[in-house]
Amino acid sequence: PDTGISLNNLAALHESKGAYDKALPLYQRALAITEKAQGPEHPATGGRLNNLSALYFTQEKYSQALPLVQRAFGIAISRAGTNPELLAQVANNLCILKQTTSRPEAIFYCKIAVNTRKTQRESAKSMGKELQLSLQAKTQDPYLLLNRLLTLSQRYYESEEVLLAMKVAEFNHITRADTVADTGVSRTATEAKLENELNDLGLRFGELLAQQEKLKSAAADANALAKNREQINIANKNIQENLAKLATALK
Repeated sequence: PDTGISLNNLAALHESKGAYDKALPLYQRALAITEKAQGPEHPATGGRLNNLSALYFTQEKYSQALPLVQRAFGIAISRAGTNPELLAQVANNLCILKQTTSRPEAIFYCKIAVNTRKTQRESAKSMGKELQLSLQAKTQDPYLLLNRLLTLSQRYYESEEVLLAMKVAEFNHITRADTVADTGVSRTATEAKLENELNDLGLRFGELLAQQEKLKSAAADANALAKNREQINIANKNIQENLAKLATALK
């Protein structure tokens, strides 16, 4: 795992300098090492997938970026309760990736990112000021992107709602109190239905992954592990199939 972290960090450094040809093989190696050491559905693997996808997007290799970030989303939604940071990052990257090809999908993912950040801010109220400042900064870009996408889609009421939610978050952060209720960003009936379906699938996926860990700890027989693996693959496939249907469902 330490080698994977080091390679990932070095890749990020090269990427920040625009040396994409140096960053790419490092991200690929980091993913391979992390996946082998910690498993194909581990949150760390999800993070590596997300990073590699983002680099492909920067290089305009969209067909290579999309399956990686969608796989990362499946991992993230299965750990939404315990690792909201991964979900926020992956949803935001999906929003960025989809903004030119499917604006309704981009809006859908951006709303997930914004509302996940809201949940994180609420959890951080009792924590240090630096963490709160970090979360506040991370929230700004998704809000602004969501506002722009809604405006371009002529969904003006929702775009105004996003700006209001951003101002509420800023005001509460400055006063360090819930002076104004932060209700987050609302979803349409269709968006809510689709997100709830994904959450349910993610919950099932997460339960099966937790069961896998218990079976391994208990040194379960090969048949039990194989059955669990089959169920995990089906759960993951269900999530990916739902993601593939979003564009049609959101029209």
